[in-house]
Amino acid sequence: MTQRPGYFTSHQVAQMLGVSLPTVGNWAKAGKLIAHRTPGGHRRIPRAELLRFLREHDFPIPDGLEEPTLTRRVLIVDGGMDFGAILAEYLTINHDYNVKQADDGFSAGWLCSEYQPRIVIIDMDIPGLDLIKIVKLLSEASNPTKSAVIALASAHNPSTEMQLIGLGVAAVVRKPAKLHELAELIENASS
Repeated sequence: MTQRPGYFTSHQVAQMLGVSLPTVGNWAKAGKLIAHRTPGGHRRIPRAELLRFLREHDFPIPDGLEEPTLTRRVLIVDGGMDFGAILAEYLTINHDYNVKQADDGFSAGWLCSEYQPRIVIIDMDIPGLDLIKIVKLLSEASNPTKSAVIALASAHNPSTEMQLIGLGVAAVVRKPAKLHELAELIENASS
């Protein structure tokens, strides 16, 4: 997945919108498009400002410029990363989700804080991972979207599953999970 730049040059904006470089400069001089200046005097336009300008002036939004909506953000926490990589590719290509992956609890916690996923899919079999504690932390987090959790389990453990469901986990799915069934659960949990 490519990182979206936070700032654009005047030249990039001109190319993106099909206008001349002086036109972008005139917008900035008139205060219609807020731009910062580098020490060398070059303009940098923040992504959020460019999006505001485009919406305010009824320009079409170029593909890939907008951040994915919060409901399309998924975090997959998979210790082996093999299944996570397959699921990430499937969700990205077939269902237009924006997916990030983590392979341990620390990375997952950091990504939950920074990325604020709508759905978190967690492999319960990652050594040292306390899923009950993670679910409690996610429910108490200041994340405005309140991440929904789907747990993947290799063994049937009714008491743990009931506890997880009681804490608000959307579903506990047996491994090996079918991609289309997970996609359906994700769609239901994100609505």
